[in-house]
Parts: sequence; structure tokens; C-alpha cells
Amino acid sequence: MKYNIIYFINFLIFLFLIGCSKSNVSVDGVNVDNTKTEIKRITIYTAEENSENIWCIGWPGYYCAGTDYIHFDENIPKLSEEETEYLISYVESIPKPNENADDSNCICRIYLSVNTGNCNSSVCGSVYGDYPEGKDEFCKIINNICGGDKEYLNMNGNMQEMTDEYFTVLTGYTDDMISGGTIRDVIEHLGIDNTVECYQYFLKNWYYQDILNNYELCRLLPYKICSVPSTDDECYEYAKLLADELGVTSAITKNGSEFAEQEWYEFEYNQKIVRVYRTELVSKDIENKGGVVDSDTQCYKIFERVDYGELEGGNVLDFVYSNDCKFAAAVEYDYKDNYKTIYEVGTAARKID
Repeated sequence: MKYNIIYFINFLIFLFLIGCSKSNVSVDGVNVDNTKTEIKRITIYTAEENSENIWCIGWPGYYCAGTDYIHFDENIPKLSEEETEYLISYVESIPKPNENADDSNCICRIYLSVNTGNCNSSVCGSVYGDYPEGKDEFCKIINNICGGDKEYLNMNGNMQEMTDEYFTVLTGYTDDMISGGTIRDVIEHLGIDNTVECYQYFLKNWYYQDILNNYELCRLLPYKICSVPSTDDECYEYAKLLADELGVTSAITKNGSEFAEQEWYEFEYNQKIVRVYRTELVSKDIENKGGVVDSDTQCYKIFERVDYGELEGGNVLDFVYSNDCKFAAAVEYDYKDNYKTIYEVGTAARKID
């Protein structure tokens, strides 16, 4: 389930001001009502087929067509009060998805930033399946305020297939630009099923460039949370196989964390401790920690709570899965190491059947 991840994109966070008031202000001695409702920003992500390859609208600023961010003309139409009311009511009519909603089925996300008097708020809607009645009028208003010169939004319900060719349209990348893999490898490894899911990579400070430019490493890293049953004995045997593959002859011991209720087998490699977890036991912890991700590669990390006395804190570990996803081999994150150790551990893990 990636539903919680997408909503945390920094680009889409709206600030709420507390203490909204409905009052009049005096301008040149005349009382003016400052409670007028206005839409300050409209953000729409669509996973639908579009002849212009438009997948994002950020009115009144820009829209995205393929890899291009195109600014709207300064003279684009404004919203009337009636149109404002309609857009808000329509987005509010979109049914709320359940907590287990599959984002690969999300065809459109709409965010309205609304101002009423001294109060800022947001109205959001995510469409899974069919649009509510009234989509034609919504679409007409959006296309008009974007300039009316093309079909910025169509709400046709036809999901754009995430083909290799369309991925190139969105990113500009081709197979020969991806070291260690292909576009198809990237799509399947990152779990990108449609454009709405893509934007968690495309719009977060261009993280997708970091991933694609460094895919030799990222192809080993986890972009989904796996949980496959295993036994403690199997975990120990896998730790021995991994140690052998890395050329380690030191002892393998069992350890654990009192505060995170985690346990693992560990051994020393190149002056670093390599841990081997059972994914069956650690996957819930990864998810419940909010899905901690790497700041550069956007892959998942393992978080271990540690007692620092009066201060709370924890260890953050890079990890890779075994080929059968029963185990997670991890090393504590060290920016000086620059992913060298986890790359070597990951490469060794891929060689174990």
C-alpha cells in the first residue's frame, strides 16, 4: 500500500491558519466584506491518456507536458464566484477512498487551496474508478481558466499505460542512459503503475534523476515493503551464506533491540556490522515508522529505536532483500561510506540462490 506515501509529498502540503474570522475591514471609510471565498491554487495530477501528454496542472502557475514545465500566460481567465463554488462542491463530492485503496487504480488527484477571509484551507479528492456526476462542467471550467487553447484535462477515464515509451516521454530517459538496468526494470522495481504514482518521484526535488543516474545502486535497494515467512534457523543459515559470499570468517551472533523489539543475526564486514533480519518480523516495523525513506534514493530504510537517556533517537539502516525476500541484510547508515558497503552487501545477496 503506497497510499500514505503519496500524500506526504512536500510539494502538496497545504498550511492551515488557525483562528479564521469573518469580519469587515474599512477601506477609505467604506466597510468591505473580507469573507469572500477564493481558490488560490488548483493542483491536478491525472493518469489518463492525453494527446498533449499533460499529466499535471498547477494553476495559476504552470502545467506539465511530458518533461516540460510550461508557465501559463499572465492573461489567463480568472474564476468567477459561481465557478469557484462549483469546483469546491465537485471536489467535495468525490468519495473518500478506503484505507486499503490501491494507488495503481487512482486515475486523478485534485487539490484546491481555498481562502475565505482570514482562513486558508484545502479541499482534496482522489478518483478511483468513475468520476462523480458533473465532470464535464468541471473539465470545462479547468480548461477555460488554463487558457482554453488545448485540452489540458479531459477526464476521459482511460488510464495511460506506463509503457517504456511513455516513461521516456515523462522523464526524457532511455535505456542506454540507465546504468545497471532498463526502463522496464525501473518501472517494475519502483512499482510505477501510472502517472499519479510517478509524481512521488518526479516532483520531489527531481529525485527520479538521482535514482536513474545511480540505478546501478538503486536496483539493489528496496522500494516496497516485503514480508515472507521464514524460521530463525533459516535466517541463521542465510547469514552464514552471506558472510561466506563476502569473504567473512568472523563469528555470527544473534542480537536484538529492546525498544524496537527487533532481532537479527550479525557479523562484522570491513569494520561495519551487517545485520540479517527476517522480513516477516521487521516489515511491520518499517511500515509503522512511517515508511522511513532515504533522502537521496527514496528507498525504504529500517529504523531501530535506541535509548539515549533523556533524549529519544534511533539508528537508521540501509538494507537489501534476499532474492526470495525472506531476509533483509542491513548496515547502519553512514554518509561517509557513500553506500559502498550496502552496495557490496547487495551484490553479494544477489548471488545467493
